[in-house]
This record gives sequence, structure tokens and C-alpha cells, in this order.
Amino acid sequence: MNLYRNIYYILPYTIFLFLSIYTGQTAIAQCSPPSADNCKDANVLCSLDELNGYSCSNPVYSNPTGCTPLCPGGGASHNTAWWAFVTEGGNVTITFNIGNCSITGGGIQYGIWGDCDCKESIACNNDVHGPGTYTINANFIACKTYYLFVDGFLGDVCDFTIRTNGGSSPQLSPLGKINNDPDRKILVCQGICNMKFKVDGQNGNCVPTYEWTLDGNIVGGIKNEILLDLPDRVDFQLCVTAYIGNPNSGSICDQEGPECTSICITNNPEKLGPTRNICATQLPFDWHGTKIYNEGIAKATFKDASCCKYDSLVNFHIIYNDSLGCQNTNYVKGIVFLDKNKNGFFDNQEIKLNDYIVSSAPGSFATFSNQNGYTILLERNAINTIKASVPNPAVATVIPSDYQINVGNVFGQIPGQYDFAIQEKDLLDLEIQINSTVARPGRTSVVTLQVNNVGNIAATQSVITLQFPIGWNVIRTNPMYTTILGGNLLRWDYTNTIEIKGSKSFRIEIAPPTSAKQGTPFELIAEVDAINDVNPINDIAVWNSKIVASYDPNDKLVNKSNYYSISDQNKELIYTIRFQNTGTDTAFDVTIRDTLSKAIDPTSIRVVNASHPYQLRMKKLGFLEVYFKNIFLPDSSVNEIASHGFVQFAIRPNATNEPFTLRNKASIYFDYNTPVLTNSISTYIGLVSTTETNKQALLKVTPNPFSDQIIVTYESLKKYSKYRLQIRNIHGIMTHDIQVQQKGRMEMSTKLLPTGIYELMFIVDDQLLISNKIVKL
Repeated sequence: MNLYRNIYYILPYTIFLFLSIYTGQTAIAQCSPPSADNCKDANVLCSLDELNGYSCSNPVYSNPTGCTPLCPGGGASHNTAWWAFVTEGGNVTITFNIGNCSITGGGIQYGIWGDCDCKESIACNNDVHGPGTYTINANFIACKTYYLFVDGFLGDVCDFTIRTNGGSSPQLSPLGKINNDPDRKILVCQGICNMKFKVDGQNGNCVPTYEWTLDGNIVGGIKNEILLDLPDRVDFQLCVTAYIGNPNSGSICDQEGPECTSICITNNPEKLGPTRNICATQLPFDWHGTKIYNEGIAKATFKDASCCKYDSLVNFHIIYNDSLGCQNTNYVKGIVFLDKNKNGFFDNQEIKLNDYIVSSAPGSFATFSNQNGYTILLERNAINTIKASVPNPAVATVIPSDYQINVGNVFGQIPGQYDFAIQEKDLLDLEIQINSTVARPGRTSVVTLQVNNVGNIAATQSVITLQFPIGWNVIRTNPMYTTILGGNLLRWDYTNTIEIKGSKSFRIEIAPPTSAKQGTPFELIAEVDAINDVNPINDIAVWNSKIVASYDPNDKLVNKSNYYSISDQNKELIYTIRFQNTGTDTAFDVTIRDTLSKAIDPTSIRVVNASHPYQLRMKKLGFLEVYFKNIFLPDSSVNEIASHGFVQFAIRPNATNEPFTLRNKASIYFDYNTPVLTNSISTYIGLVSTTETNKQALLKVTPNPFSDQIIVTYESLKKYSKYRLQIRNIHGIMTHDIQVQQKGRMEMSTKLLPTGIYELMFIVDDQLLISNKIVKL
């Protein structure tokens, strides 16, 4: 049989058509209820009972108003007739008895659509039917309007009778109160946007049409909920009506409502900010459009993340005498830029670099560069040395290496332009970083991946993946992933350009299963891949954590509990500071202050991932501030997912010959409240790790990192029947598999291994006994 003569199916409906030959002719009634020439004008029959025994014929005149094509599988519209109907839902049978076909003898084509836009085919016979009996079985949604059409092949006109079984009239249940508000009076702030209003859904999965009005004006929405931006007025009346039918044709089968509520606008209280000091030389000072000429309190109106308006009050204090940052200090200005043509001068096509640290001695002053350049303080009556630092000195050089400035007993800006040219090797280097909120059974966690272009060649195409535990549910991602592999690997084929020193964030909302047990460890593995990427080491980021029930939302984490100066030389520690607004109101600004240990090189710091736009500050070397201005972080009772934030920064420990433990914590300031202290996090700083031991075995590898060969010493303290040494890469692909004895020492060639991170495993009776991370340089 020809494929186009088969029946067309559309999920989630289950539809069958059965064919039997019928030779008689059907008597024709007066076509009551009448058909419509257009789908949208069809009178809505309030049940299929109204079509039971209905006899008619399709139009004798041209009326090509059917879908194009008539059915998803084919067919053209010639003289289409339309009927609309609703049911109480469930399985329904519709039988056509087709009789005399008087024009061409070709028969008729018929079907059912779920809309008039021809996007939802419920049942559609691609074939043409002449005299006979034909049956449609379909599963309908309660209260939903469906559209039945009949069309003659090449304009044929046929008599037909319709018989139905099932599809009784639906009935609406009473509407509940809008937002379940008991007194029908909803308080909202002035200027609020994207506010959700809803009524509870109907019984029995009934899906009627809803009409929402604001002060009598239709404001859109056909569902039981609506998002509204409210004008700056005092009060409103919001109403909703549910109906079944088609008001355009005057056929309404059932209606509930209107259900109304009063929306009352309230003003947010004024917010008092801290006293701000400004220099007299800055007058008049422009504060968000308000000119400050004198000391005193000034007011300005702002909007928070929900567009709610509030007034901010700030007391301004004018400084006239010698004070830091005013006219009697000493400072220089300059820019930090990427010197692509390596001529030492800033040219039009070159870019200014953000967040490169500039420091001056002997005053231990520091600052970060931005698109406006940098300004750094100097000590008076001293020879000052100014330096710019680069994150990776192995691939970048600073020209000049420093400036020597002799500052006498003077004040103000030192004449000159003190620019730093960053000259890098031409290479493509993408790195990936990962962060996650806490994971709780059945609750949504937010995972943030950030791909940073730390090289000096734009990346035009890359592939990003995230591997997560099997059984976890992906709720949404932004941007949308390209595909999901094996049920637990998301892949993005990213074709947009990541510019030099640019970045791209990927946000994933994901939830562990409700059956996940507290304390269960899990691992998230992120990877970026780009053609000609020169550094595979930073192409992988791993997030290890455990399922929790209760937790401290403000914490500090580090990616290494052990750092070895030899094997980890020039590698960075990744610190993560997570915070959450658990207060009772929106947090407008968040400041993180972190006094770095003297065992850390403060000039090596760089932010690698953050939840919101930020500003970096470091007035003195080692005193780091991360400032989230106008973050508008909602409190957790209003929007739990959006109440979280984080920052991740990378930094290198100083070289050491003696092992020690590096401890660190941070302070988090929500607006002007008392700071929240994080936990203290520690990392053991040693020399090198070559040996892994446990109560059952010993596994030692030298050297580590390695190049062409490693020497492995192994021993199982218990006796087993089989012993093997295996090496696998980060994707789990095996590169070495060697049968060994219970204990021994052997040399393994690693010449053919690409640069990267591997796992050396001692396997006994097909079970992992002990393993050790190894690195190929």
C-alpha cells in the first residue's frame, strides 16, 4: 500500500481509523447545525451528542479554507466545511457513513484539528473516501475546542451521516480566588513588573479559555495564569473569566466568573545608605542625575529587580583637607592593553584589558585595570616602583617590566602616561570553570559553567559538555543544549565567537532524584574542546560534592585539599565563595572581603567565574574586595533559585621549601548589614605526591608529573586471584591494561599518551583496589 494512503498519527493522541465498504446512500437532512466556511467562525457544539445522527453534505461551491496541506501527509482544499465541538474528554468514536458523491465521484477527505492554525493534527485521513463507513477513535482533552472538517476531492460533493459514541458536554467548576487571596485584595509595590496572577485549574483536567481584564480592558492571556507589568497608578481591578466555546461565533457552552480582585499599590520604605565622602574638587557631583553642591542628605529613586520603586537617601560629606583620594594625594594613571602587534604602543585595533592587577611599592598600594585604565596611589618622598602582573608569565610578558617614579614633597597626579603593554604568544587557549549550588534530594541546583578565552586568538567554534550522575533531571539550560547523550551528558555545539579575553556562561538547572540519600558523593565534569587549543590541562573542570539536607548558604570552598609545589608548580588554587540572601528583603549590593594569606601571591589573582557582574578592588596588596553593585538579590522566600550568588577566583601559592597548611575565610556584606563570615577552608601545601596508600594496598608512581615513562611500585596486602594495572584518561578510556602479580615494580612507557590528566588504577578480581592521579606534561 502507498505510504500516503496510511493513517496519519500525532502524539500524544492515540488514533485509529477502520474502513469497511458501505454501498447504500444516506438521506440528507437540512444540515442543522450548519457548517461554517472558516475554521475560526465555526459554531462550537457543546457536545458530540449534537452531531449524533447529523446528516449533511459538503458545500457545492468553491471554499478552499482548509489547511495547506489539508492533512499533514497531503491533500488540497477545495470546498471545505467546518464544525467545532467540545467534550468532557476521554475516548470518543466518530463514524462517517458516506453515500452519494455527485460531482466527480472521487469522494471526500476529512479530519480533526486541535487548532485553527493547522499546528495540531488530531486525526487526518490522507486518503480520499467514497461511499462506505469509516470510524475515528480519539482521546480528547476535556473542555478543549476541536475542529472537524470535510472537503471534497477536486470539488466533489458527497452526502454523509455522522454517528458518535461518547463526548458528552463538559461543565466548568467554580473559579477560585485570584492568587488564593482570602480578602480579594492584593498588595503590590509601585512599578512592579512581571507579576504573576493565577486561579486554580479546573477539575478533571478541563482546559477552558480564560480572559483576563484590568479595569475592564482585556490584557491578554488565555490560560489560568498571567504575567503583568502594572502602570504607575493607585489601584486596579483585575478579573478573570473562564469559558468553553467561541465568542466570535456567539456560541458559549459554559462560563464561570468573572472572579475579581483589587490590586492596591503600596510604596516601598525609603532606604538609608551610608555616608559618602566626596572631594571638593568633584563638585558639582553627579549622583544618578542629582547634582550635589553641598553637604547634606540627597534622595534618588531606583528600581529593584522586580521594577519596584524605592527612594535611596545618602548623606554626602565634602572633604576639603588632605585625605586619601582627594587633592593632596599622589597618583599616576595609565592603561593595560593587549599589544597584538608587539610594538609597545596602544593602537586603535588593540583592546584594553580588565582586572589586571597593578601594584606600587613601597606603599603596597594596588588596583585593577578596566576600560578607563587604572589609577594607583604613590608614596610621597619616595622612589615608587609600579608593576603590572599577568596571570600566566609563561606565555605573557609585560612591557615595560616596571616604572621607577621619584615622588618628592608634592601632591596630586604625577605627570605622564604609565601604560603597560601585555605581549603574549599567539595561541588559542580556552579554559572551563564550574560552580554549583548545594544539591538536595529532589530540589533544583544551579550549575554554572564559564568558558574563558585566556589566549590571544578568538575561538570561532567550540564544544562544551557537562557530565552529571545518572538519574538526575535536567530542568532547563541557557543556552539550550544541542543534545543529551546517554541520559547524563549534555553537549553544546557552540558556534558563536568567544573573543580574545572574552567568556561565555552556560547555566544549567538540574535536580538530584528525590531518592538521593544524604551524604552521597557526586561528581560533575565539565569540558571544553576547540580545534588548536594548546593547553588541554584547563579544558577540564571537576566539581565534587555530596548530597545534603541542611546547609550553610554562605561558604568558601577550594578545589585542592593538597597542593604540591613540584607537581603543581605554577598551577592555581580555585577558591569559590557562595552566598545567599536569606533575609527579608532584596539585597541591593553585596561585597565580599577576603584578606589573603601572605603565603599567596596577590598579584596572580584572577576571577574565573561569577554569578553576576562585579567590580574588583584592592587598595592594599592582599586585601581583596569583590563588589556586586546593584545586584538586586531577592530574598530566598521570594525566589529561592535567584537568591544565590557566587564568585570564583584563581590564585597561585608562593613557592615553598617547607610544608604548611594554608587557611582562609571571607566576609560577606549584604548592603550595610553586619558581615556574614564563611567557614575557614584549608589546603596542605607540600612538595610532591607520588604515593597513595590505604589499609589494603600501596601504589607509588615516579615521576609525577611524567613525560615518556613512569615507574610503578604496587602491593596488595590481601591475596586475590587476578591483579592488573590500568591507566585511563579523564573520559574513562583505557590506554594501558597490564596483568601483574600481587606485588612488584615495573616500568611503563607513556610516550604515546597525549598531554593531560590520567588515573593509574590497581585492579584486583575486576574491582578497583587503589588509584592515583597522574599528569603527562
